Amino acid sequence: SRSTATNFTRFWRGMEAIMSHLGQYRDVHMDTVTREKVASLRKFRDLVLESLERQSGGRYSVWQLRHIYQHLLLESQQSAERARVPWEVPAFWEECLENLPLDEDTVTDDEVANALLTWLEGAVCLPEAHVDDTDGFEGSSCIDTEEQSPWSDMSPGRRLPSLVVAS
Repeated sequence: SRSTATNFTRFWRGMEAIMSHLGQYRDVHMDTVTREKVASLRKFRDLVLESLERQSGGRYSVWQLRHIYQHLLLESQQSAERARVPWEVPAFWEECLENLPLDEDTVTDDEVANALLTWLEGAVCLPEAHVDDTDGFEGSSCIDTEEQSPWSDMSPGRRLPSLVVAS
């Protein structure tokens, strides 16, 4: 059998499936905007896991991500027009589209997973663990929703920082 590393994207989907199977999964204590953003991020997660094709070296092309973002933007705009989701959801995907690197660039599974984790933390305002160069984690703070996109600091050949777990 093929071994696949588990990044946040796979972990999140797997844990939701386990919790749902056990009857313990619930979307509680979320306002409408947060709930709809999280639902949209779930759709993004599932589309990434089910429809992106890896290129050599386990990388994805940015144009594939752009296609997913555009799909989610259009879907959320149509839902917002029918008052099914708040306008903050399509605004989120518009911002994501604006901050994507060039279509010719590629990103890794981990870069996509890290971006997804950053967006999810921002949507639900979870504390973020900051990694320093000495011994692991230093403090935490609530992510400001006005913070830069995870993609905005990417230039060709530059990768998002990977998740580091203190042992």
